Amino acid sequence: MDLKVSNLEVFLENKRILKNIHLEAHEGEIISLIGPNGSGKSTLVKTISRLIKAHSGEISYSGRRIGSIPTKELARLIAVLPQEKKLNTDLTVEQLVSYGRHPHLSFGNRFGSEDREIVMEAMRLTGMTDYRDRSMHSLSGGERQRAWISMALAQQPRFLILDEPTTYLDISYQMEVLELVENLNRSLGITVLMVLHDLNHAWRYSDSIYVLKDGSVHSHGRPGDVIDRNMLKDVFGIDARIYEDTANNCKFFIPGGRTKEGA
Repeated sequence: MDLKVSNLEVFLENKRILKNIHLEAHEGEIISLIGPNGSGKSTLVKTISRLIKAHSGEISYSGRRIGSIPTKELARLIAVLPQEKKLNTDLTVEQLVSYGRHPHLSFGNRFGSEDREIVMEAMRLTGMTDYRDRSMHSLSGGERQRAWISMALAQQPRFLILDEPTTYLDISYQMEVLELVENLNRSLGITVLMVLHDLNHAWRYSDSIYVLKDGSVHSHGRPGDVIDRNMLKDVFGIDARIYEDTANNCKFFIPGGRTKEGA
């Protein structure tokens, strides 16, 4: 499922947050958004998810304008996991994952055997089958994130949007979640758009990267073409050394300190 964003502008409380945004995600890709705090990353994914209304510009999925897609159909096409997730009740994992089937149930239709099979498969794909009867509040951070991803998979989406999926997780769980996302992308062909803070993670797990600065796209392209010393200085205000990671066929950087501009 392709995504195309053209000439997008977003105002919040009379302040322009995004300006002249152009972005494309092609079917089966993993796209990461990176940039400093306040650069507009979360606003962009919320607008793409139709949670925020754009002031101008166009967003389309596979050639269809987002505003023309009925809400329930959009929920079957796109699964969105926000950074902050609220649980008002002590749900079990299976109950949470079952919520992913709601967009597929017509009015008056009951949850059926096919829906249960899809829920079980979503939990199997994320390694959550043995946790099905566990309370969400009893899980670790990484386990909870896998449960939320299971719910998203139960929607059977063609496009998955993740807003900072590794926030509040230690390094082991961060790797676990990103490897899960990568495996699901490769095995199911789901297009993924995610916001990441760790640039080395973005480098390793993305097919392409969009860098935001002050509400605009600073640069975009393949990770190795985008993340370089000049971009790190210009966008993040840091000096860095870049190294080759031959084991994972990518590069990584180590910050050497803040530049005068970033101080």
